[in-house]
This record gives sequence, structure tokens and C-alpha cells, in this order.
Amino acid sequence: MTREIKRVYEFGKFCFDAQKLALTHDGETVQLPPKSLETLKVLLEQKGETVSREFFFERIWAESFVEDANLTVAVSTLRKTLAAFDKNSTFIQTVSGRGYRFVGDAAEKIEKIEIAEQPPQSQQQPQPIVIERHALEQLTVERQMAQRPVSRILIAVALLGLITATAFAVWLGRRDQSSAVSESDARSANEAFQKGDALLRGKRESCLSIPYFREAAARNENFARAFSGLAAALAMCGDKGTEAEESIRKSLALDANSAEANATDGFIKMFRRWDWSGAETALRRSVALDPNSAQAHHWLATCLSIRGNITEAEGEMQRAIEIEPNSANLYADLGQMYYFHHQYFNAINECRKALEIDPNFVLTPKYLRDIYLMKEDEKSAVEWHIKFMTLSGTLPDDIAAEREVFEREGYKGWTRRTVETHLAEYNLKKATDADYSMDFSLVEHYAALGDKENALLWLRAAVDCTDCVRSLWLPYVAVDPRYNFLRDDARFQAVLQKMNLAN
Repeated sequence: MTREIKRVYEFGKFCFDAQKLALTHDGETVQLPPKSLETLKVLLEQKGETVSREFFFERIWAESFVEDANLTVAVSTLRKTLAAFDKNSTFIQTVSGRGYRFVGDAAEKIEKIEIAEQPPQSQQQPQPIVIERHALEQLTVERQMAQRPVSRILIAVALLGLITATAFAVWLGRRDQSSAVSESDARSANEAFQKGDALLRGKRESCLSIPYFREAAARNENFARAFSGLAAALAMCGDKGTEAEESIRKSLALDANSAEANATDGFIKMFRRWDWSGAETALRRSVALDPNSAQAHHWLATCLSIRGNITEAEGEMQRAIEIEPNSANLYADLGQMYYFHHQYFNAINECRKALEIDPNFVLTPKYLRDIYLMKEDEKSAVEWHIKFMTLSGTLPDDIAAEREVFEREGYKGWTRRTVETHLAEYNLKKATDADYSMDFSLVEHYAALGDKENALLWLRAAVDCTDCVRSLWLPYVAVDPRYNFLRDDARFQAVLQKMNLAN
């Protein structure tokens, strides 16, 4: 027997296994990039002490040359993820000019685990060879064929029938066995699905919902809604692989008449394929299958609004709200649709209804910021942007620094500084991360600055990018009034044509 030391840190409802680099919250796995997990390990090992940037680079990136922004990105991702699970606690503090420090209460536990030693390969006992009965019968028949050549054809036919029947019986038995789901697994699958659905539809936390949907699908492979939820979460989170498409195909194969699966199929057609006609067809089918599906009406409204059918889109969203009158998400999105239609008073009114239902729904202040910018009320726009940053997990010290820039240089001055930062981060991610995303915020910021050339440059780059994750906000340029100053330019129309949104 050998002994291995297991070091575990507990803080709040988080538990971090330093050996496995595995983080959980209340028993559920927390998804983080490897470098962010290594950053957390260093912070916990030095808890209470300020860790210099140099120390991080020595411990995490010792074998490679990297820029300071690598650490910034790792820490930022870690902070936002921790804040998503625990918004009321601060665990990581920036020590200006020095580094970072873990400031939460963390209990360290050390366990000694005994592991049985495996004998060398040469000392392991050989496993007996077992020939199943049907295989033995096959060998006997083969010997008979060799001894009686006149009957080979008839024997071959009989042998083929025996093998086919045996294989079918084995497959059928496995199929029956695999399709059976225990009561415990079915219950666990439903519990995991409910958690994922609450994050996805209730809070629009698509990336955080993915592990729950995966667990639900793994525990019950016949759970159509689990595969549909997983497909929607992956599509919203920006996964650029094929899992979203495969999951929705699996869901529809299990239940072709599921309103939820058809709605998700429509969502994927919208934002993954830019197939607007196909999306509208799938979403109208979803509404027909279940007229009381708020999700189907919501996504149909989204599809219609992006295609410029604002009046019908508002009607579909109103129907969704009638079905789910306590959804902050639906009221906020209705406000956004009024914003697209230049009805700013109605837009603000609907967003305030969303705030009354859930003052912490993260997209509402983002929409209000955009509305007030179009109304040229910079002061209100700044306040709502600060609120958006707060709900997004930005630390108080960083927010205070941003506010100083706003007060000193105004919204455009802040935007110019932000562009510089985003350009640096984007170039770093593109050079070091195979899963980098095209930074659509650069398009938004250049539009806010009225910089036509750069706005068009980055917009075209975002549309043409095939090896990166495309932003879900990209198709909204077709109706967002921020881009009105670009609409007469042939290059902008070419972008819409690429997304199948040109008139």
C-alpha cells in the first residue's frame, strides 16, 4: 500500500481539490479553464498573502513565455465564475501594483489516502479464456464444414442464420437493458434538469446550466427535454462544436412533437445557421404544438423582431408574458423590442417592470444603458452601465476606477480606453486560445464612437469568422438603432446579406 496526500480547501459552499484541480459548489461541478483553476490553487496555497504576478508566472507559466494579460484573463474568469455562484462574497482582491490576494475564509483539509499497489505486469495472473456456448457451436460447425465439403453451402447458410439470430438476441437484450432507467436515475435526472432549466430560462446563465443538462441526459438517455435543454444552453453559451446540433437531433428523435425541442431547433437555426425561414417554421410549429409555451412565443418573437417584423414580434412577446407574467427576462426583452422600434418610453417602462420582478436580472441594465445612449442621456447611461458591471461580477474597486474614468473623460473617453483594452485581450486570446471568440463588443464600442470604418471592419470580421465562436448579438445589428448610421453603406448591406437578413 502507498499513501497519497489529498489537499482540499473549503470556502463558502465551494470545495476545491488541489490535486485534481476540481472545483465544486454545493456538490455541483464548477466549469473553469485549467489556468483559472491553477490560479485558484496558487491563491489558496498563499491565502491571506499578496501573490505577485511574477510568482504566478513562475508557478503556472514557467515553461512558456506569456504576456501579463494571460494572468488578467485567468483571474477575471475566476472572479466572474465565483461571483455567478456567490454574488454576496468577495474572494479575490486586487492589490494595486503588487498582485492578488485570496481574502475569503478558507479551511484547508489534508487527507492521507491509501492506494493499493498494482503488481508488475509479469506477476499478474493470466485471465482464463472463456468460450461462450454460441462461439463453441460455431467452431464445431466450422470443423464439420472442413470434413464434409459437399454440405458446405447448406452449413454456411445455417451458420449465417445462427450467427444473425444470436447477434440480434444479444443486441435486443442490450437495447432493453440500456433503455431501462431506474427510478433513482429518473429522479436524479429530473432534479438535474430542473436546476439547469432554472439557470437557463430563469437567469439566462446558459454556460452554468450546461453541466446540469449533461448530467440529466447521462442519467436518462431517453429524456428528450434534457437533450433539448443541453442544445439550447450550448447554442447560447457560444459552443462552436457539433454537440448542440447532435443534442437537438437526439431530442427530436425521442419526441418529434415536443414543442420545446422544436423551439430549440428554431433557436439553433436562427443563431447557428442564420436560417431565418427554417427557424420561423420550426418556431411556429412549436407554438402550434403547445400554444401555452412561453418559450416558443418568446423565441418566435425574437426571430420576427430580427427579421424586422416588429409589430407581430411584440404580439408574440405579449403572449409569452401572459403565460409567464413573473418573468423579468420576458419584460426586459419586450423592452428591447420597443427599443428596436424607437419607442424609447415604452422600452424604459417594460425594463422597469423587469426590475420590479428581479432587480438582479443582468440584461435589464444593459438594455437601459443602450436606450439612454440613444436618448443622448449620458449620465443615466453611465449609471445603468455601472449597474450592469455590478451584476456581471465586477469588483467594487474596479467599478470605482471605471466611474472615475467616466467622470473625467465622459462616456466616449471611457469607450476609447475600453477599446484599447479589448483589442489587447482579443489579440492575446487569438494567439493563445484555440477557442477564442470574436470580440463583438469592439463593434458596439466603435459604433458608440461613431467610427464608421472600424465598426464596419470588425463587423465584417465577426461575420466572416469561421474558426471562432460567433456572438449571439451579431444578427441584432439588422434592427438595432445604434447602427443606423451604417445602413446606407454597401458594406453594411453586404454583412446583412451574409447573415441572410438583407431586404
